[in-house]
Amino acid sequence: MRKINVVLISAIILIFIYLLIKDRVFKPEELREKGIVLNAWTLEWVFSSKGGRHLKYEFFYKEKKIIGYEPFSKATGNINFVHKYFPVIYDPQSENKELLIEPKSFTEYNIPFPDSLKWVLPYVSD
Repeated sequence: MRKINVVLISAIILIFIYLLIKDRVFKPEELREKGIVLNAWTLEWVFSSKGGRHLKYEFFYKEKKIIGYEPFSKATGNINFVHKYFPVIYDPQSENKELLIEPKSFTEYNIPFPDSLKWVLPYVSD
């Protein structure tokens, strides 16, 4: 009986760990393979449940409004990022999405960094 409990608890822990990392591992790969690039409009900075601030944005796909939240810590609270258009890469099947702001995000998806976003470079340089 004790062995069954250990196996069950181990399985639950593994499932929990998988659910925590699945978006980090599979999201970029799915978006690279199936993602489409759309325009997103940033709305405001909002507080997340974990205490950080996320950039809230919206975009439309097939006449459906989709809301997203991007954890963008390099410019948290900076009003220069609100009410601006940014590209978003979106996979309609998995509904994964990522707002593209930094040059490294564009590079990750093999998308050229647009000249129109060069104004963000002073905010995102390491």
